[in-house]
Amino acid sequence: MKLKNKVLVGASVATTLVVPAALVAANSEETKAKSLAQIFAEVEAEATTNTAGEGNGAETETAPEQPATPAQPEAKSVATASSPEEAKAQAKSYIAELSISEELKTYTNQKIDAATTVDEVETQLQDVQELAVKITSLMAFQYLTATQKTVYSNDLVEKYKSDSSDKSTEYTTVFEAAEESDTLMRNVDTLLTNADALKQNRNLVYALANESNETLKKVQDLKASKEALDTKVTEVNSLKSDTNLDTVKASLQELETKKDALAEAEKDTDAKIKAVVSETKTELKNFVEGTSHISESLKTKTKDKADKTNWLSSLVELKNTIVALEEDTPVAVAEVNKQDAVHGETKYLNAEDDKKQAYDNAVKAIKDLLEGDKLNSETTTAPQLKKLTEDLKAAEAALNGEGRLKEVQDTAKAAIDALPYLSTAIKEHFKAEIDKQTLVAEVERLQKQATDLNASAEELINQVKAAIAVKPTVKYTLASETPDNLKTALDEKQTAGENLLTHTAASGETPESYVLTSKDTEKDAVNTAAKAIKDAIDALDGDKVLAKKREDAKAQINALEFLSDNAKSQYNNKIDTLEVPKAIDGVVTVATTVNAKAGELINEVKKHPNYKEKDGNYIEADQDKKTAFDNAMDAATALLENNLLREWVENLPEADAKLDVETKKDEVVRTYSELNGTERLNKAKEDANTALDGLNYLPEEYKQAKRDEINDASSINAVNAIKDAAKALNASVEALVNALRDAKAYKTNENYTEATPEKQAAFNNAITNGDALLSNEILKDKATTQEAVDAATAEIKRTKAALDGFKKVAMDKLNEYKNARLLVNLSRVAVDEYVKQINDLTNPTKEQVDAIVNEAIEVNKVAGEHIRLLSSATSTIIDKPARYENASKETKANFNNLVEQQLALYNKVKDAARGQNPRTLEAELKAATSLEKITESFNALSQAFNKENLKAAEAKPVVNNKVESNSDNNWKKWLWIPVSLLVVGTVIIAAGLLRVYSKKKASK
Repeated sequence: MKLKNKVLVGASVATTLVVPAALVAANSEETKAKSLAQIFAEVEAEATTNTAGEGNGAETETAPEQPATPAQPEAKSVATASSPEEAKAQAKSYIAELSISEELKTYTNQKIDAATTVDEVETQLQDVQELAVKITSLMAFQYLTATQKTVYSNDLVEKYKSDSSDKSTEYTTVFEAAEESDTLMRNVDTLLTNADALKQNRNLVYALANESNETLKKVQDLKASKEALDTKVTEVNSLKSDTNLDTVKASLQELETKKDALAEAEKDTDAKIKAVVSETKTELKNFVEGTSHISESLKTKTKDKADKTNWLSSLVELKNTIVALEEDTPVAVAEVNKQDAVHGETKYLNAEDDKKQAYDNAVKAIKDLLEGDKLNSETTTAPQLKKLTEDLKAAEAALNGEGRLKEVQDTAKAAIDALPYLSTAIKEHFKAEIDKQTLVAEVERLQKQATDLNASAEELINQVKAAIAVKPTVKYTLASETPDNLKTALDEKQTAGENLLTHTAASGETPESYVLTSKDTEKDAVNTAAKAIKDAIDALDGDKVLAKKREDAKAQINALEFLSDNAKSQYNNKIDTLEVPKAIDGVVTVATTVNAKAGELINEVKKHPNYKEKDGNYIEADQDKKTAFDNAMDAATALLENNLLREWVENLPEADAKLDVETKKDEVVRTYSELNGTERLNKAKEDANTALDGLNYLPEEYKQAKRDEINDASSINAVNAIKDAAKALNASVEALVNALRDAKAYKTNENYTEATPEKQAAFNNAITNGDALLSNEILKDKATTQEAVDAATAEIKRTKAALDGFKKVAMDKLNEYKNARLLVNLSRVAVDEYVKQINDLTNPTKEQVDAIVNEAIEVNKVAGEHIRLLSSATSTIIDKPARYENASKETKANFNNLVEQQLALYNKVKDAARGQNPRTLEAELKAATSLEKITESFNALSQAFNKENLKAAEAKPVVNNKVESNSDNNWKKWLWIPVSLLVVGTVIIAAGLLRVYSKKKASK
């Protein structure tokens, strides 16, 4: 069976639109409520998105879409098996994996078992594997039903079980038949889908839903075609869904024929839809062309839109709208054409203005839609046109001119009676004229004329009153009289205006009044009189004259040099309150006078800038006079701000009284004249010059220079500073003179004569420099400072103090004693300590130096006595005489300890001639080895000898460093030793001193 592989295509399929089943009826009121403009817009939108009803309905052959071939398992083989049994076993294992029925697997296994060779087994295996592949591919077909797949699968199995030797060819024949059937089923499904879409076509559904609508044409033909299509669809679906295995192949054969019939039915229905659209468009355009009340331009546009649309619904809406407008337009035109007639009727002529306006507006609203007697508005709907017509009828009915004249006349006369500025005669005249009228408009015109005249009279009265009111003001009183007399001009215009009026003076509680007098007075005359008065008032320039006067006065005040902005502002503010030129001049006079006095005060204050720091007459004055001037200046400056008078003075003082600024200025002048600083400064200068005369140590040239400085000085402090500096310098020079005199006399003193050459040279240089400072008369230069003189004096004193003659003599003496061993009881180091004490003295006197030398001699003397006593004590301890043995144990212990402690004060020295010498004072002089301490030690040991059993050998204590002894013979026998030593020492010292003296004499 060869299929055609054709599919019906066309616009009706491609543009199918599913629409709701419940469609709006084609003749519903909703379709009539749309304007042509709305439908036109919808048509334009449709034209850009749809092509409904168009297409040639031709068939286009398309290649059937082939189903995807399922993946096939790899073919297995047993050809390499070594035996039929091995081949059978392998083949059965392969068959178990195949996607075939169990019954077929059993059948195949039986065929395998019956085979006797490996080749036979291989043939059976390959046949069943190919069968499995075909069945799998068959089952993958997309469009065959399950029944159809079963039938073709059974055919394949039947071919397998046959005795045919070429099963592969037979499999292919069955498979190709199944494949063609699958393609047929696919094409049938496509046709059925297209049929369903076609039956939902918007135009088809709309046409069938509105088949009775007269606008739609050829609907019955479309209906019959659609029913035939439904029949074909039913037949095809019946064959397509056959589930009988015995008849399914026959159904497929018949389905091929039915498929073509279905395609033809679809093409016919599609053509019928197009025919309905085409015929309906033609009928609509013919109808539009035949209308009588639609403008030609609107007809043309409507037909153009009909050509553009492909929707039946839009065509019906156009028809319905045109029909409705065609019906309603002549009714509206008839009402509009009545306007001229209505305008001539009393009901319109005497109607209220708003009602006449409402009627005319209603006529215009319809006229705006027309072109002549034809509708020319595409935006107007039939209901809107009908509503406008009804509104016009209602507006005509509302015209209330009939019977309104009397009412309007009464109202107008009452209004005229209420006009306050017209005389009774004028009012009666207007009312009589109103009674004569037959038209409301004329009545209203007369009422307006009276009202306007009343307004003009009111304006005239107001201007007359304004003229009366302006006369007491500066605007009138100060008005110019040249070149034109503005006041006279106003008087004349006022009189002319008053001549048109009747004036009634106030009486009791009744106020005065003005009314227009004559009924013959025209409104223009009244307006002219009122304007003349107003212009005359406006021409008055008294206020400008006053403003100019004020401006000139303010300019004078603002130009005043010594008034602050605040003061000027106060004067200007007062001027703004004055309207009399003389009073304004008075303010200027006050301000000018105050400014002059303020200037005197300010100039006086300016004479004393920074007076507290710079004005000697103030600075050196007595405090009470300074305080008085300070108070006067403070009071003066308190009136000022930035050297300007801060506050204004409103009025000048009376009679001979003075302004406060003048009083404050006079006080500054008076208190300054009483300052005596200059007088006191001159007295201080006189005293200073007198003091200079008495300074005898200063040269005259220097004193004259200082006199000049004093005379130029601006303060007492400066004068005193110069004087005090000169006195101090004089004292310094005097001190230098005295220092030089003393220094020269001191050169005979041992402290100078025995000093080292360096010290002497420094002292001599200081004297020389001091002499030079005086002898060179350097003080003639007034720039010579006191420091230079004081430095020269100090240098003389310093070098004098540095002279070391006393120290040198004393140190030489001690060193000679040491070298001659005259201080036998002192070690050399101890003697050096005394030498060091002398050397460390600063500017010592001879007494200070001699005191140290004498102390060394005394220490040596007392130490000798102490050593003797220690020797005696040591012998006692060694020899242990009865006086020692009989002492208590404690006494002996204390004695022993005391001796031991005191022995520690001395160092043992060897004497080659005498063997072991007891001791000498230890190397370094300490607190324990001073003269006082050694004396105390001697006395302590002496007391120990005189205690208890030791009394056998008593020792006298040292008194005033003199040793007195009342000891027994044992004690006295030791006395020769220190005495001998003392004598020998004295001789040696004398010899040494004689030798030193001889050397010095020889050196001189």
